[in-house]
Amino acid sequence: MCFGDATSYPSVTHPNGDSVDTAYLSTLANEQLKVDAFRDHYFTNILRGNISWYPQLTNTAYSSGHNDHLHSGDFNNARVFDLN
Repeated sequence: MCFGDATSYPSVTHPNGDSVDTAYLSTLANEQLKVDAFRDHYFTNILRGNISWYPQLTNTAYSSGHNDHLHSGDFNNARVFDLN
């Protein structure tokens, strides 16, 4: 997500834990559970590759450069504070 000092060099899309990259799990079913968990925890932009079963993941969007990892980003801080 980011380093201890909240930087993410050289990436500019991961500051302060705003985004997280994860390796793909071995099955579509397991990966979909992970995608759903990220969405349930207020990550609003989930990017995937376009090989194998990756295009079948719901609530994701294709983005080049993501065939080797899933990118879950744009953490919605406002949702956390609205839970009261």
